[in-house]
Amino acid sequence: LPHLQDDVTSSEPLSTLDLRDAPLSDFAARYLAKFASDLLVDNLHVTGGALPLGLLRQAGTIALQLGDRQLASSDILVLARALAGLSKLERLDLSSNVVAHASKAA
Repeated sequence: LPHLQDDVTSSEPLSTLDLRDAPLSDFAARYLAKFASDLLVDNLHVTGGALPLGLLRQAGTIALQLGDRQLASSDILVLARALAGLSKLERLDLSSNVVAHASKAA
């Protein structure tokens, strides 16, 4: 798939699904949110910076630093569904994002 790429910031190969250039309807965004946790990639770009799906799948995750990633509504929709499985989460940083707006590219 052209949207899959290796994450070059890590010493071990992690996969990333980058959908930033793919048009995403409201229906597609809701569908993606419903099944994003089942994706076999560690990082997902919906409209902004990477959502760490690998961390979101780990039930023991206690903190997520997602500030300043230009996350928009579609990203937060995916994140909200994934957070349901994180009962130990204590800290979630969403500062400096564009949560209430469409993506910067829209």
